[in-house]
Amino acid sequence: MLGFGAVRLRTDMNRLLSVLFHQGVLDEQFLQLQHLQDQSSPNFVSDVVTIYFHESEKQLRNLRNLLLDKETWDHVKLGIHLNQLMGSSSSIGAKRVRNICAVFRAAVEQNNRPACMRALEVLEHEYCYLKNKLHELFQMEQQRVLGDAVRGECKTGYFLVLSFSIALFWDSRRKIPFFLFNVFVKNWSCLDVRVPKGWSHHHNTLLPPPRHHWDGVHANDAHQVPDDAPIPDS
Repeated sequence: MLGFGAVRLRTDMNRLLSVLFHQGVLDEQFLQLQHLQDQSSPNFVSDVVTIYFHESEKQLRNLRNLLLDKETWDHVKLGIHLNQLMGSSSSIGAKRVRNICAVFRAAVEQNNRPACMRALEVLEHEYCYLKNKLHELFQMEQQRVLGDAVRGECKTGYFLVLSFSIALFWDSRRKIPFFLFNVFVKNWSCLDVRVPKGWSHHHNTLLPPPRHHWDGVHANDAHQVPDDAPIPDS
């Protein structure tokens, strides 16, 4: 079930990316950003894009404030904010936002305030669309990573139970190798396993039967000892 969910999430992520590339919202620079992400930095893309969103919203506020100031027309500051927004958009592959910034800058150079206002409205709309879609993409990525972690824990639990069972079967005296014993005890609280007969559970630790319980019993004949045999006090 979990495996099918992971496949579905990956398919949905690829479909969403394909749509964004087809619409011209993203370009190949976003793929280059993804290639820089590895196991040492699993959240690299989302961290970079989050910084981009934070800075871009400040630039958009500054642009709107400058355009709403009807007493002055500071084309220099408008150009500075637009250049910064264009550069950061190019760095993450936000193609359509970058292109609208170029149109906006041309309107600023022509001192065309109405055209600048229209460009700003389109820019804010495209920015919101980009942010919503990338947020959706990152949510699916987080679900996929969480699913991988859950599957890994399940596999670990199955391995511990299997290893413990093999150890009991392998050793006729039911003496678990020390390294396996430690691994099992550390995970005892998360596993629904009954304590074998002859063993005791004390302070979250599995304790084997007392040594003299097995005195006089040959290893090859240990299977003849009944499971419900009384255990002498240690």
